Amino acid sequence: MEPKELKDRKSVGLAAKKKNIHVIAQDEDSCVVYGMPKAIAQTGLVDEVVALNHIASSITKNVGVI
Repeated sequence: MEPKELKDRKSVGLAAKKKNIHVIAQDEDSCVVYGMPKAIAQTGLVDEVVALNHIASSITKNVGVI
């Protein structure tokens, strides 16, 4: 049986996927505390894991601006 916290994370990730949202998580190396990014990454519902300084360019790339 899954802990409630993991079920909550999965439900948020699944809701994003149903709406065709590209999910980006910050990588461990660029985090001070690797809590929330790790939590969503553990669900397997993340499309991309990038360093903090690359998140803005990843968003731009995935919304079709550049």
